[in-house]
Amino acid sequence: MSYDLHITRGQEHPDAAGSGILLEEWLELVASDTSLSATGSLVATVPDGSVIQMHSPGAASWSGPLDSAPVWFHHLRGRVSVRYPDLATRGKMHKLATALGGRVLGDQGEEYGPDGEQLR
Repeated sequence: MSYDLHITRGQEHPDAAGSGILLEEWLELVASDTSLSATGSLVATVPDGSVIQMHSPGAASWSGPLDSAPVWFHHLRGRVSVRYPDLATRGKMHKLATALGGRVLGDQGEEYGPDGEQLR
């Protein structure tokens, strides 16, 4: 089972009702950030070496810290999600959340701060 963190405007849980992040505003933010690239699809390499690609209009990759693999951001249903984000990615998510008027919440509703650490 995976664990995702989400940029959301929901109050207590990523799926909570609230003012969702529109695809258009997410793509505008991606276009304004030189470390992000709108890809239109999510790409993964599976253990046998084959590549899986899924079309997604809200997909973007982040170049991340030096010498790291791209990090995939996925906009869907009014939020932006990342699977298994590391500390640097959680910090980047917080910067993006701030720009979008949102915050970073985990699947269990825990919140993450500017340094990528859990707040509560």
